Amino acid sequence: QIRRVTFGFFLNGGHLGAIRSGPHPELESRPSLRRNHSQTVTQLFLVLGEVTKAGQYPTVENMTVRSAIAAAGGFTPGAYEGGADLTRLIDRHPVTACVTLDFPVRPGDTITALQGAL
Repeated sequence: QIRRVTFGFFLNGGHLGAIRSGPHPELESRPSLRRNHSQTVTQLFLVLGEVTKAGQYPTVENMTVRSAIAAAGGFTPGAYEGGADLTRLIDRHPVTACVTLDFPVRPGDTITALQGAL
């Protein structure tokens, strides 16, 4: 049986097991990142594709795809500027969706700026 879910399902704590087994009364939430107080943990995201400076960058609070692309130097002249692909690990599986520029970015996300129409 195939079930269609939105990317928001995963953002609200949904997991792949709940999709395979049907409705679940209480969806598991993602475990929080444990930090060792003696060391600093830098949480990065990756920007690829049609940006000026592709690479890894540190996440900041309330970061969106728009601010992540700005951190990578902005779009190249031939880029599609209406959104981007975002890949996020959900239950250790990569899930990719085309998202708007106002979509929130989390540590570990990969943002791919797409090429515009020729």
